[in-house]
Amino acid sequence: WHVMPLVLLTGIGMTALLVVAAGRVPAWPIHAMAALGLVMSAVFVALVLGPYKQFRRTINRDRMAASLNTIRKLIGLNLLLGLLTLVIAGLL
Repeated sequence: WHVMPLVLLTGIGMTALLVVAAGRVPAWPIHAMAALGLVMSAVFVALVLGPYKQFRRTINRDRMAASLNTIRKLIGLNLLLGLLTLVIAGLL
């Protein structure tokens, strides 16, 4: 949880360094990977502040099961977004 902002900042810093040092705008796959990274971060924050928080606070087994199902779906979405990011990285 605490490392996510650091990962985002280092990615933005590396892109800015590429622009300053090389004097050119990064290729479209870099922008696509950065956008997917931001979407993945938003999904993670939604997961932590939504169903995970609800899961930790409830004692009702039905609500726990529903929360875990939502968590599973969001993690699956993040996995697919990560795989798409890898495919785009392969285009470089």
